[in-house]
Amino acid sequence: MKKYLSENSSNKLALPVFFLILFLAVIAFLPSFTSSFHLDDYNQIVNANLENISPAKIIKSYPATRWLVFLSLKANATIHGYDVFGYHLVNFILHLISVFLVFKITELLFFFIRKNYPAAVFFLSPKLAALFAAAVFAVHPLQSQPVIYITQRLMLSASLCYLLAMFSLARGYLPGKSKFAGWIGAVAAFLIGAFCKEIIVTLPVILILLSWIFLQPPDFKSWTKKNWFLTIGLSIFIIAIPAVIFMNIIKWDFHQLRHAWNSMGGALYVNTPGLNRYTYVLTQAKVLLKYIGLFFFPIGFQIDPDVKLCASWFSPAFLLSSFTIFFLLVIAWFLRKIAPLILWGLLFYFIVMLPQSSIIPTPDLMFEHRAYLGVAGLIWAFLGIVCLFTRYVHYKSVKFFIRSCAVVLILFLALLTYNRSTAWKTELSLWADAYSKSPKKSRVVNNYVNALLNNNDESNAIIILEKKLNSSESVPPFLITTLANIYARNNELEKAYKLYFQSLKADYTNPETRYNLALISHARGDHKKALYHARTLWKLYPENADTYYLLGVIHAPYENEFTAATNCLSVSLNKDPDGENAASAKTLMKMLIKSKEKKK
Repeated sequence: MKKYLSENSSNKLALPVFFLILFLAVIAFLPSFTSSFHLDDYNQIVNANLENISPAKIIKSYPATRWLVFLSLKANATIHGYDVFGYHLVNFILHLISVFLVFKITELLFFFIRKNYPAAVFFLSPKLAALFAAAVFAVHPLQSQPVIYITQRLMLSASLCYLLAMFSLARGYLPGKSKFAGWIGAVAAFLIGAFCKEIIVTLPVILILLSWIFLQPPDFKSWTKKNWFLTIGLSIFIIAIPAVIFMNIIKWDFHQLRHAWNSMGGALYVNTPGLNRYTYVLTQAKVLLKYIGLFFFPIGFQIDPDVKLCASWFSPAFLLSSFTIFFLLVIAWFLRKIAPLILWGLLFYFIVMLPQSSIIPTPDLMFEHRAYLGVAGLIWAFLGIVCLFTRYVHYKSVKFFIRSCAVVLILFLALLTYNRSTAWKTELSLWADAYSKSPKKSRVVNNYVNALLNNNDESNAIIILEKKLNSSESVPPFLITTLANIYARNNELEKAYKLYFQSLKADYTNPETRYNLALISHARGDHKKALYHARTLWKLYPENADTYYLLGVIHAPYENEFTAATNCLSVSLNKDPDGENAASAKTLMKMLIKSKEKKK
């Protein structure tokens, strides 16, 4: 085959170009190194007191499939405290290692294509194609969320193990290398990844496909029954490994398995009314294509995308999305002999996305970090498309054009990632960006308002909340409560009371709303209503120390309710002696007792 580009010259360029890619990644993510904590970071890191938890306790008490990552977060907390730079640096290093692995795997894929697919003629340099793949994986804005969002070190770590296993296996099939050592390395990477995040569960399937498509494509026509029996048996065994490991972790307790399955995903309906396992599965067909759309048309990124549910099998969005996925895979199958990268890339993408975009639901329909590893598959599919089209043109005449387009594209992607890194700088900038793109989504409105309030910008928070309440027929009670809290802090008790009452109609059991309604009734001098709301709260949450404190405060001003007041305050202190209201409860009790003694 004629080579229009010298492999030697490509090899000489590879190292400096790769370091240039790393430098470009540093620039693209530079604003993020001082980005604040976000979302789950507060529960998992800031409020978790990780630096004071022993490694043994983390291994025992944290999820069995994630404790290894939390050990690394503990190390960060011990060394850096809550200085975000150290956390971001570790995340970024993990990302760069994955970039290197994508480079090496791509290089190996091209080697095996040339070896096993003589019909797949292409004029791209494998080295330059691998550098392009690494560059896109490094700086594509779809990768920004898992790199910047500290808690998603879970995704970064599991993805690194995933890629490491693939690299180990592919390298083992090179001439002069040990296949056995390759499989051992892949298994070792899989076992490490099993303690990082659950997405590793699909790795055995990917390893089998990698072996069949590239490393040692089987000649099915010449197979005997023995070949089929051994292959199917071995495949089932490999695929069953994750299930066996998981069952061993839960000690083969089927009751625990059933409980885990039923509770998986938490309260799905919290953020999206109508969301359940059924509607989640239907909607994911559309979501999978949305990730592909963001890959090829990288605009419209945001932390909380507004995705409409597919409510039935006959939903046009579900039918069209399912047909599109099926059509893509069929086309890729027919092109497998001349463009195997397309089939491989699409299969890789859809399979690695299965744990989070299939039958296992979560309260969030779409999160950009879920596509982190899948991006590698989309890059390989794109390279397959490029190889397919360049076989029909004279490479020499378009060589400069293709290179120029690749460079411009990578620089453009890096610029977009830089902008996303800037958006993630603070809670306020992140949610302001989300609000500008999804102003009607209630959770976005609520989080943006909270960010404004944390920055002492009550005026804009009120404007946004009132706009939401006036423009929407159905407003979640938590938004109404947030606005009522602002009015209550500003001593606009009548406005606050009406809004709390409105919120209570939508959610009778909301403790915050009921608590604040009791306090406002007490402040307005309506003792009867204050007691009614406080006692209702006690019936709903009889073990809550704050409820007893509230009852004590309401009883306190009335001489004939002295015993009730002191009893309630005592119970509050007994239940939570170091709680937020403990000091106030002690002071109020002393005042009541002192006042009683004076009157005697």
